[in-house]
Amino acid sequence: MKRKILLMLVALLLVAVTVAACSKEPEDTETPEQTAAETTALTTNKDGDEKEPKTVSVEYYNGNELLKTDTVELGSEYAVSYTPDAPAGHNFSGWKYENGENCESKIKPTEKVRLYAAFTANTYKVTYNADGGEVEGADAEVTYGQSFTLALPTRDSFLFDGWFDGATRITDGEGKSLEAWTFLSDKELTASWLPPRALSLTTADSAAGSVSGAGSYYEGQSVTATATPNLGYKFLGWYAGEDVVSEDMVYTFTITFCDRAYEARWAVSEEMSAFEFTSGTDTCVVTGVKDKTVSELYVPSFVTEIADGAFEGCAATIFSECNRGKYRGNAENLYHTLYEITDKTITSFEIPASTKVLGKDLFLGCEALAEINLPVGLESIGEAAFHGCISLREITIPEGVTAISMYTFANCSSLERVTFSSTLTNIGSFAFNGCVKLQSIELPVTLEKIGVWAFQKCDMLKSVTFGNTEGWVAGIDPVDSVELSDAETAANYLTTKKHTALWMRKS
Repeated sequence: MKRKILLMLVALLLVAVTVAACSKEPEDTETPEQTAAETTALTTNKDGDEKEPKTVSVEYYNGNELLKTDTVELGSEYAVSYTPDAPAGHNFSGWKYENGENCESKIKPTEKVRLYAAFTANTYKVTYNADGGEVEGADAEVTYGQSFTLALPTRDSFLFDGWFDGATRITDGEGKSLEAWTFLSDKELTASWLPPRALSLTTADSAAGSVSGAGSYYEGQSVTATATPNLGYKFLGWYAGEDVVSEDMVYTFTITFCDRAYEARWAVSEEMSAFEFTSGTDTCVVTGVKDKTVSELYVPSFVTEIADGAFEGCAATIFSECNRGKYRGNAENLYHTLYEITDKTITSFEIPASTKVLGKDLFLGCEALAEINLPVGLESIGEAAFHGCISLREITIPEGVTAISMYTFANCSSLERVTFSSTLTNIGSFAFNGCVKLQSIELPVTLEKIGVWAFQKCDMLKSVTFGNTEGWVAGIDPVDSVELSDAETAANYLTTKKHTALWMRKS
């Protein structure tokens, strides 16, 4: 009985061992992640080691787009025969590797191959229709997707406007394409022509001004009409009939499909309205006065000449400008009085010979004025007329001038030489104050008065010669004639010792 039970236990143990053995997975079984392609491409030996793949893939691309994939036996000959669809305007020209090299029609791949489609743009023929003109050369050839330049035709009196396909412009007037060729066929293109348009420009008064810019032009051209007024006139505008087209003397516009005719109109400028005159662009000659009863007349600075007798019978005070100076005069002497300098930067100045009077403060502040000649007929020099002319080196007071006013040459710090007129009777106070380089002067015998501080701060003045040493009184103190006869003493009196006194000579 016991033996029977033992045999049953042994049998149960064997069954358990067998069940356990059957439930265990083999170690070299595929993992779930392994793909079917890998399964077919790889083999294993009895030890479980991987072997070399048996197949490789050939992939066809158009740019980055995968078109097709073939599987090829490793090392076997493969015919590259797939032909893709070509884009518009192109032909398929073959396959290339990734490095750009051309692919042969048959290959033996040993690894995965990627091939890229190459396409060639088509060429098309352009036939010219000159439409009344002439064109040199044969028909043109253009390439799809590329810009191009076509021949330029010619036609007498017409302007080429471009090549057209029906109503569609293909090129500009230089024959250059407006965009790349996109037609999928040959084309006949027709020349477009612009007829000439006439631009007529006239002047309403040839004495008032001139015009320029007239001629034949073509539609679309930019044209400039220019009106040039003569001196003394002003431009009113360009007129088409009675309509004002533009008030600009230089008028730029675009020619359209019709002829044009414009007239330039003018008016006498307000500043010349009182005068009779003739003029051009560079000259203006006053020939007369319209109303001789007026009390004042102002001659503009651009007037270049006043004709003889222009102001005859006119009693007006005449104001004029000449050579950067303003003058006040009359019909007999236009330049009688010089009263203003219009340019303070002058280095020299020419005073008209007929000038009689130099006004107050006339050259005040003309620091660059180094040279000036006073006219022989000058009669009067105004107060402070040359005050602060620090570059003036010498001056001659002409005959006829009897007085040098207050401050006339004050602070002329470069003045070294002064020649007085033989008619001089009076030197005003502070007249030469601050003329630090003045070294010697000779006073005329006619001199009768020297103002206070007339030669103050004339530190280098060491010689003063009096033409008449008799009868001088400085303030209330008589000045000894003998002492004045000594040039150094006289200089000391005028610059230092007695410079604050009013000097008078009593007969």
